[in-house]
Amino acid sequence: MDSSRYRVDDVMTRAVVGVGRNALFKDIVERMERWHVSAVPVLEGDGRVAGVVSEADLLPKEEFWDNNPAAFTRLHRGADLAKAGARTAERLMSAPAVTVRSGAPVADAARIMAERHVKRLPVVDAGGVLVGVISRRDLLGVLPGLSSDEPESSHGRSPTPGAPWKEPCPPREVRGDTMYGSPRTVGDVMTCTVAAVGPHAPFKEIVRLMQDRRVSALPVIEGEGRVVGVVSEADLLPKEEVWDAPGPGGTALLGRRDAAKAEALTAAELMSSPAVTVHAEAPLAQAARTMAQNGVRRLPVVGDDGLLAGVVSRTDLLKVFLRSDADIAEEVRHEVVSHLFRPPASTVHVEVNDGVVTFVGQVRDTSLVPVAAGLARAVDGVVDVEFDLAPARTMG
Repeated sequence: MDSSRYRVDDVMTRAVVGVGRNALFKDIVERMERWHVSAVPVLEGDGRVAGVVSEADLLPKEEFWDNNPAAFTRLHRGADLAKAGARTAERLMSAPAVTVRSGAPVADAARIMAERHVKRLPVVDAGGVLVGVISRRDLLGVLPGLSSDEPESSHGRSPTPGAPWKEPCPPREVRGDTMYGSPRTVGDVMTCTVAAVGPHAPFKEIVRLMQDRRVSALPVIEGEGRVVGVVSEADLLPKEEVWDAPGPGGTALLGRRDAAKAEALTAAELMSSPAVTVHAEAPLAQAARTMAQNGVRRLPVVGDDGLLAGVVSRTDLLKVFLRSDADIAEEVRHEVVSHLFRPPASTVHVEVNDGVVTFVGQVRDTSLVPVAAGLARAVDGVVDVEFDLAPARTMG
């Protein structure tokens, strides 16, 4: 299979989910979850692409709402701080959108993704109208040599023969129950069934495994499960660029590190090492912060023994925003109102709409209002906080 013969419209996905400028935060998260995508284009009325909202644009809210704004601002630019308070696609999106023309060679898409550090691109026609989306996974599907019918070896599945998947724990889901006052942890949202490879796994089988399991990265493990690195789609794509322009001229277009990866044949040569990991008991905000600081989309999760326990992705961290409004309201009443605004001195009701919490009623001590705002934002799934409060009349 010669990838140089393929153009973007040969491999792109034509069924695309998009949103309008006024789409709400929670609606965007729900669409990403339903369609299993990590980004959605924001469309004008005529179908032109105005921008793109990705998981990276949504995660600042998870990170900032943990009542530690000082830690957030030390790691992020002002634009990210603004996105932490955004509710609509227009304020969340990255604009102008980075796009690719439908007739462009696939290698052009690979270069744009590498240069702009994105994993998918809206595909547009000559008039700028959206016609599809192309992802790193689409590009990996047309790499030379991947159409062979020769059997897979055990290297691409697991370093331990007979144990192709590591299943250290039963899956758990985010739930809105009585976990009041206990911040949910990485272990509550991570994927517990993990595909992994050994250091000697060959390039072709890594690509096959990513496609079969629909993942964008694989932990590289040794022994009983010690994580020694991670191979991502970004580590594989330099080969696409070199094969499109073979010879010294091809590698000249790449940096030294990417040129080495373009010639790599095994997981040990391809992987990013040491691996950036997170503990299963870490708060979600810590995982979001680690992803942002290291520019990664997923993290291997390790247990107390340091062995692989699961994987957490940006998508997993955003699941908390899928909590129902009723669950959020009950937790805010239990954790905030019952402690700060007790009757008869204050009469406060909680309303939640699309994750936006509104305190309604009368309060005696108005100095408690900013405290309530901070505590409510720390509740998982809260998009924003509003107040419709009046001073309570003093009792004569």
